[in-house]
Amino acid sequence: MITRIKYCLLASALLAGCGDETQVLPAPGEGGRADPEAPLYGLAVSVFNPDASQTYLITTSDLSARQFDVRGQGLELPGFLFPFSHQDAIFVPNEDGPTLTRYALGAGGALEEGITLSFASRGYAAAMDSFNFPVLSATKAYAFDPPNSRVHLWNPTAMTLLPGEIDISMIQREGFVARIAADADAARQQGNLLFVPVGWEDALTEDARPVSGLLVIDTETDTVVKLLEDERCTEFQSSVRTASGDLYFFTSEHSIVTLSGQNTDYPSCALRIRAGESDFDPDFVLNISELTSRPIGCCGVWAGGESVYVPVLYEERVMVSDRRELWSESNNDYRYWRIDLGSNEAREITSLPFFNSGGPNVYELPDGLVYRALTLRPDEGPDESTLLELTRAAEPTVGAAFQGSLTLLTRLR
Repeated sequence: MITRIKYCLLASALLAGCGDETQVLPAPGEGGRADPEAPLYGLAVSVFNPDASQTYLITTSDLSARQFDVRGQGLELPGFLFPFSHQDAIFVPNEDGPTLTRYALGAGGALEEGITLSFASRGYAAAMDSFNFPVLSATKAYAFDPPNSRVHLWNPTAMTLLPGEIDISMIQREGFVARIAADADAARQQGNLLFVPVGWEDALTEDARPVSGLLVIDTETDTVVKLLEDERCTEFQSSVRTASGDLYFFTSEHSIVTLSGQNTDYPSCALRIRAGESDFDPDFVLNISELTSRPIGCCGVWAGGESVYVPVLYEERVMVSDRRELWSESNNDYRYWRIDLGSNEAREITSLPFFNSGGPNVYELPDGLVYRALTLRPDEGPDESTLLELTRAAEPTVGAAFQGSLTLLTRLR
């Protein structure tokens, strides 16, 4: 696979050297160049175009700091897509209906399109939300359907629907739209329990309800054990499992902007569930606003041990007269802070540039490493993303850079 570099990404602020150069990217099945014993990663990079966006599925054994353009490489799929993965397979929700397509490594070591599973018979009528598909094992996964108060069961290996469904009607609130965050960035499985964040937004204004919810589901019996609600924080968008096994759930970007836009005293925060327990710790709230002296922070990411990184918005960089517009008007205005959950010590990470949005898209790989893309949005053209590894050092380690938005990273072998 030959890639000719003809642009300078945000990596120019992070990597030495940027210009017109030719690189050979390690890939399976190309004249035996790839090391069969090396790790093999699958990536999805989405490139926005006003007329028709594309998503590229590619494989590589090298995530080191370098720059490349994925356009024309790997498998090109229509749309700006957010695939998800489990073990050696990648699942892609399709834009043209309620279907998922499975991609896996073929005999030559490249990704190949497999079976497409339709959920139309279960009541889905539109394209499916990729954030609602927690995979529990090689033979069982869930498909959340909040508008219809149901969770459907399916087999991610055979790509077949499984019998039965889970009733989640308890999440509905009059005047509000219930939102589920069941993807790998948010939902967490501890033993046989799956903790799934639930949030609510006003059906008319789309403002967040100042309450956080958490569905607790028994994955052996496929039943809801309970629905937790807590008024100390609002809707969760991401979660972290630390080295101790404790779970931390962090407020979402959208919800905290809508609430903080009306009331600067409403804190960005996180709640904790201790290892082995199933209720929020009543004596713990991580007040991110207080620790960083800034109202809006969200979407915590594990930094190793008992520490997290939190993207924090610098409002003075956003030119708005109404703080409620911070959600739509912010652009390259976030910076990471590292927080030690034991000591509450917070430290601004100034070695990285300001970046776009504080949303999740965190990739926790089987080797224990955690990655996230640092994304810049230029005035024109597609986003520019640089891969960061978050757990090996005191500050993020810079990796590969892409022209486009990284929407998936997984280890395939």
